[in-house]
Amino acid sequence: MQYEGKEVKAVIFDLDGVLVKSFTTTPLPGAKEHIASLKKQGIPVAIATNQAGPIWRWRTGQQKYPDAQRLIQNIVAISGALELEGVPWWISLGELRVRDQIGSDNYYTALQKIKEELLSTLNERIFHVDHVISWRKPEPGMLLAAATHFDIEPEHCLYVGDMDTDRVAAETAGMMFEMVNQEK
Repeated sequence: MQYEGKEVKAVIFDLDGVLVKSFTTTPLPGAKEHIASLKKQGIPVAIATNQAGPIWRWRTGQQKYPDAQRLIQNIVAISGALELEGVPWWISLGELRVRDQIGSDNYYTALQKIKEELLSTLNERIFHVDHVISWRKPEPGMLLAAATHFDIEPEHCLYVGDMDTDRVAAETAGMMFEMVNQEK
């Protein structure tokens, strides 16, 4: 597959606003078909997404943020709706604003519990969950981990996102980037 004259050997997607309506489990039009087309062409597909809702929920107690179990339910629903069986996910749980509010020790203790809760239910071979700072976009950690997982040089990976933080992460990782504006 070619993108802007460059060979694409893997496509990595952001989640909210790219594959599903932001903060829901509702697939955006064409997302399922696009993923199916890539898979049919033999192009590996992955998801790389910031999901700090559980740490915000832990910090604030506000119901608008998903706890770990709700995040798991959302991931399972999205995986089913988009037929993502076997597609690897990289999920960043971290949010530095929370760390700055509550202090590093409390922050890392809470995140470790959230991570363990997610991985106790999700398949660790498919779902790579962490809270290391290098994973939270705009940092490139998740994207580089996906490229390494596929054994594909970053310059042959395309990251599809909808925010400037996605663009910065892709550029920093040395990947191609496609900005989408699916929800507007």
